[in-house]
Amino acid sequence: MTFYVDNIEDFENKPNLNVLSKVIRFAEYLLEEMIKDRTFIQQDKAILGLFRQLVEQVDGVYLAMDQDSISLARTSIRNAFESSLALIYILEEPQYIERRALSYIVHDLHEEIQWIEHAIETNVLAEHISTEELETAKQTKLNKLSTRQLQPIEDEWIRTDAALPQSYRPKWYSLFNGPRSIKQLARHLNQESTYTTFYSHLSSETHGNKALSKVALQDNGEFLVWPFRDDYKDDETSLITSRALLLESITKILSHYQLNELTIEFTTFYQEHIEPIYEEGYFE
Repeated sequence: MTFYVDNIEDFENKPNLNVLSKVIRFAEYLLEEMIKDRTFIQQDKAILGLFRQLVEQVDGVYLAMDQDSISLARTSIRNAFESSLALIYILEEPQYIERRALSYIVHDLHEEIQWIEHAIETNVLAEHISTEELETAKQTKLNKLSTRQLQPIEDEWIRTDAALPQSYRPKWYSLFNGPRSIKQLARHLNQESTYTTFYSHLSSETHGNKALSKVALQDNGEFLVWPFRDDYKDDETSLITSRALLLESITKILSHYQLNELTIEFTTFYQEHIEPIYEEGYFE
């Protein structure tokens, strides 16, 4: 199967949105094609799960910008940045790929166990699921943590957790003396400038701290409210940034899995659909 993609309906007026759509479509195609007739191991669940999550989050940017919802797009970009950092960190050094991928899996299991324990303690799901069923689900996840492959990671999680204040839980990337915060992770991956100028600003909007930026109180007492939908051209940066995050992750996946034929297709796709955009100046 050879990759083919059409332009969006309004591609002439929305060239950056159009190219983002194409990159998303290629990422979907890549994921679908690479899992055909292949077998995978435990660490691939984290790697491909993160890649799929990133594609979904960037698709959220596309959908939001297509509807001129800049605020919603920025929330999706923030999440996509986190997923991108996680994926790049796991694939950064070949000798640590398995350990970091399994650290992500162990962290996910602990998150699920914590949620189950909360449900049992509060009885919030009593109408839908019994306590016995929740206890069984919890034990199933605990059993996974005690498997031969995950037990060493679990031991490190326990060690790291014991060194933290009671109200804190380990970040998965902090295991084995890794970065202790998303800022440190960005710095480790040489993306601190992006974190400082972009991610931290988006965090304020995501956490609801930008409420006052969309309203105004005039000196005469008149109250102004900004429209809920803005012209997407007011924030081309959202499209360009999300495209860059996804393109970088595509190259990481192609390289890690040594997907030679798909790499050739990606090179052709890039030359036909991405390079011309730069030449025409849409990203300047």
